[in-house]
Amino acid sequence: MKEDIVYGRRRDGRSPLVITCAGASYCDGSYHIARRGIPILVAEYVVSGRGVLVVDGEQYTPEAGDVYLVPPNSTHYYASDRTNPWVKLWFNRCALQKIFRSLQLPFQKQSIRRCAELLLEYADRLRHRTS
Repeated sequence: MKEDIVYGRRRDGRSPLVITCAGASYCDGSYHIARRGIPILVAEYVVSGRGVLVVDGEQYTPEAGDVYLVPPNSTHYYASDRTNPWVKLWFNRCALQKIFRSLQLPFQKQSIRRCAELLLEYADRLRHRTS
């Protein structure tokens, strides 16, 4: 398991977006996260692989090309597939609805697509910083 993580700055009150951390995860077959009642929002874009996501008892199977959001204060569990593990781009604790408002997008599927595009742009910048 390898991760590239960038930690955000403290909120200054001027930014419409507050990200506490963001990064890229290169998961192995043992990768999993379990949280209960944590006040963070998680947004993840699956670059490759597949896995399972359970949020408040509802199960999903995110795979390459999918974006998923895990709401704050939820009970959630996610795990990478053992034979086809995830590579994911993600960020935590952001004012997601403020992003959509600033992009003048409704909070629906088109917004999720734009969120994925922003994650990809961020990943591209990460790659250029590390090369």
